[in-house]
Amino acid sequence: MISRTDIAAGLLLCAVSASAAQAADALAPAYVDGSGELLPEHSVVAIDASEWEGRNLSLAEILAEIPGITVRSYGGVGAEAEVVVRGVGGGRIPVFLDGVRLDAGGTGADLGKIDPAVVGRIEVHSGRLPAELGADGVGGAIVLRTRTAERGPAELNLSWGSFGTQRHSFLWRSGTPGKGSSSVGFSFLRSDNDYEVLDRNRTPYNKSDDTLRRQSNAEYTAFSAMAAGVRRAGNGALRHSFVLRADGGGLPGAEGARTVKAAFANQNAQGSLSWSAPLPVPKGEADLELGLDGAMDANRMSWGDEDHLSPIAQGDVEISNEDFRTAGSAALRWSPSPAWDLRISQRGGFERLVPRDVAGQANWNREASRIESQTSGEVARNLGRRTRVSVSGTGLFWTEEAEDPTAGTTKGFSDGDWTASASWSWRPAPRWELRSWCGRGLRVPSLQERFGAKRGALPNFALEPERSLKWEIGAARRGERWSAEANWFENALENTVVRVASGELTKALNAGRAHVRGADLSFSAAPARFLRLSAAGAWTRAIDRGPSRAYRGKFLPNSPEWEGKFGSALFRGPWEIGFDASWTSEFYRDRANRNEAKSALQLSSGIKIDLSRNVRIRFRAEDLLDRAPESAYSSYPRPGRRFLVGLGATFPTQQTTNNQRTEHAS
Repeated sequence: MISRTDIAAGLLLCAVSASAAQAADALAPAYVDGSGELLPEHSVVAIDASEWEGRNLSLAEILAEIPGITVRSYGGVGAEAEVVVRGVGGGRIPVFLDGVRLDAGGTGADLGKIDPAVVGRIEVHSGRLPAELGADGVGGAIVLRTRTAERGPAELNLSWGSFGTQRHSFLWRSGTPGKGSSSVGFSFLRSDNDYEVLDRNRTPYNKSDDTLRRQSNAEYTAFSAMAAGVRRAGNGALRHSFVLRADGGGLPGAEGARTVKAAFANQNAQGSLSWSAPLPVPKGEADLELGLDGAMDANRMSWGDEDHLSPIAQGDVEISNEDFRTAGSAALRWSPSPAWDLRISQRGGFERLVPRDVAGQANWNREASRIESQTSGEVARNLGRRTRVSVSGTGLFWTEEAEDPTAGTTKGFSDGDWTASASWSWRPAPRWELRSWCGRGLRVPSLQERFGAKRGALPNFALEPERSLKWEIGAARRGERWSAEANWFENALENTVVRVASGELTKALNAGRAHVRGADLSFSAAPARFLRLSAAGAWTRAIDRGPSRAYRGKFLPNSPEWEGKFGSALFRGPWEIGFDASWTSEFYRDRANRNEAKSALQLSSGIKIDLSRNVRIRFRAEDLLDRAPESAYSSYPRPGRRFLVGLGATFPTQQTTNNQRTEHAS
């Protein structure tokens, strides 16, 4: 249980914040450099496509460059990858693409299989979550936005790199001033993944039999198509976004085990449609937004008799499942005066998980479904001209059921709960901000955790939702020449869900308590027009307190305790030269605290040359020391030194450029 000390600390923090807010009055506006941009009221890191363009990295590896974010990667391009934010990962970090949640079944999104060419912007919310993101991000949330052509009506990017890697994309955009815009994009990604791996021969504690070998059966191919746009009619705006993804490849096998036929294939389709318009109100301003979204995932894995790695005895085996999700939402925002901002939103959704075991034994396949309703409210108040306080709450209700083919019956039940948070921010000067927040989080167990739903996974109908109590204090400074931010955070998890394995069977259990605390710091500066510098660091300490014998205090990932990063970029005419260095401390790869991963230093460098106004060349080399960092709980070695060379072309017209300027201005 969450202790009285933690609750008292959270309430005391909120009380101190409120009293400080009341003391601040008649202060200057809280804008950055007069640009109209407010400082964020919580920890959020935003990066755009320019940070990874021309790099041979997966989306998960891009996120891993942010201190405090760790990636559990299971190989090279296209391999399964899970992101851990501030020591918490899996389904506790919901991932959204254009407002549609990606992690089917709530088990955690696989960011290793999303082509970065599809994404134009990434936002990592590691502390307080906006109410529209839901209540189940007990560790944070990741928000992805689809990419559109920004340099002109059309962009073409072609690149080739190590291990047979190809990354190609095409983006097109058109628009009419005052009426809206549309964009379409396509991307293709392929890699042989034939790099050398350290084969520990399935004896991680015996280094004498370790050998180097070339990885096989690890090829990966992905194709993506996307379309997005906005249409304006009168005072309203209609927005749409559609993404189709298909990928597949081989399953190389764990250390010391090679496969021949093992493979996987995935298909994903998602779309969102929303309409927003201002409402006539007697006082202040108000607007209404209605939305509808849906997604479908189809996943398949197969093993051949020659692989000797099938999870089900001998013979050719194929296991697949499908997940369907749809949701509708309505949000009303009303500002009766410049000092007040009120928001109420309602969201309801349906999810159905359909396992399809081609190998037979249908008694392992449980079709499960969930209906969920979420009502959120948020009230924000400006106290003076530099102080702001807000309080938000979310009520959830869900009902679930699953078929039991063995007994010929249906299991089901309903439940509900709530979450709440409070935040405070004070700006002693236009470019400075002090802030704090505290809140309660809730994560409902996924359908797979609750009902098993696929071969080898046993149901646990008594599984309780995970709850968390989080708080954070931080300070930030934004400016033209330099910016900095520092945060201290704590997150106490209750009813922590772990998966206990015995042979080929697994079962989700509530293991008890887990506690994470830490701090992060970031700094960026532009001392000259031709030079840009950045530095960041993070410290995270995980404290496990679970009483369960199966838990043994080792649920939270054995991530590095210390992380640091330094980056620099030099501009000279058409040239841009960049250099990055990152360091992670040592950590243990296993739960026995015996197999230790040493501290790692990574160096990367890149060059961009603008051949003309519309043509550019990029060259990027990653892991110059050929020391790819190891990942917690991963037995799939990652590639080391690799490079990527690319050609980018823009096809501009004066009319389109003027249209884009008009849209950005509006």
